[in-house]
Amino acid sequence: MKCRVLKSFKNKGEIQKIRRIIEVPEDMIINMTGYIQSLEFCQARKVKPDRICGAPLREGINGFLSCSSPLCQVPVKDQFLT
Repeated sequence: MKCRVLKSFKNKGEIQKIRRIIEVPEDMIINMTGYIQSLEFCQARKVKPDRICGAPLREGINGFLSCSSPLCQVPVKDQFLT
């Protein structure tokens, strides 16, 4: 599952920096609570600061994640942490 790093940590000698998107096995997600956030829904903030898009994410042909909503389509790298 693709996840975003919330808190830096070391994995196999490599430092995983905040906001980086990494692939995490499903069975390890519970162990890493507080360090990662699963990427399932768009978290881009809309015109109103209290509203988040919430549409499902999709993977494009180039392998990058973006919002599936035709009105939003914000790439995951540009979405803010909540």
